[in-house]
Amino acid sequence: MPDSDADAKIAGQEGATPENRISRAFYSNADIIQRFEAAMDSLDLKAEITEIGHGLGSIFKRGRAIRDFRAVCVVMWRLSLEKSFPDQQEEVYRDFMAGSRILGDGGGRKKLVERINLFWEVLEPQKSADFTPLAIYLAGNLSQDLDNRKVLQLKLSLTIRRIYNFVFESLI
Repeated sequence: MPDSDADAKIAGQEGATPENRISRAFYSNADIIQRFEAAMDSLDLKAEITEIGHGLGSIFKRGRAIRDFRAVCVVMWRLSLEKSFPDQQEEVYRDFMAGSRILGDGGGRKKLVERINLFWEVLEPQKSADFTPLAIYLAGNLSQDLDNRKVLQLKLSLTIRRIYNFVFESLI
């Protein structure tokens, strides 16, 4: 039996501690989106790409890799939303997709949204439990070198996990 009205309000939010249940009520959709946009602003995607060893010689390859990593970030944020804000996540994500500056505009926006949707489909069956399917997909797009692809897949899996942890920690 709840001790107070506040306890009664938060009692219906399953899977969260009382501290988390209370804090969730104080974040608006705009606040959550703004925190993610700030985290994205602080993330150096070129450094992430360089760290996995993918060459940045070609402007086309670099642009495609940056777009793909930006899409990975959005998908990791969506996974984080599901865990941190299960009651709000659909609405927050919808608001983000409708108007975030992170997505850009015009043709670039369309391509990024297509990648986000594709990567979500790749990850949806296992969610955050295993990023290997996404790493395999990205490795196939980023490298034609079959000998190096397994190493690249492993590096990508670790990089995706690191991005997920970064995005998850930046939510609150």
